[in-house]
Amino acid sequence: MLQRTSSSKEYLDLIRDAPVTVDQWQLEKLALVTQKAEVLFYTPGLPAEFHSTLWGKAAGSLQQAIDTLTSGLPAGAAIALMPEGPYVLARTAAA
Repeated sequence: MLQRTSSSKEYLDLIRDAPVTVDQWQLEKLALVTQKAEVLFYTPGLPAEFHSTLWGKAAGSLQQAIDTLTSGLPAGAAIALMPEGPYVLARTAAA
């Protein structure tokens, strides 16, 4: 489904008036996120030739992902890590 369009906007336009397909919601939620934020993908199981089809930057290694994520942060910036899994709930707390 991801390879059918070249951008998240194009995907959202494609599904706007189309019948719902199985698992469409997962890609729709990703598309909505990429409309609001820059996304960096580190997907070790995904062959490099598919990285250009992702709606964001793709890191080729864990070290590259870490370097890319931290390169623009100010000193002392907080970093949150989220484990993989369907039952992860991200919440923020007042500092």
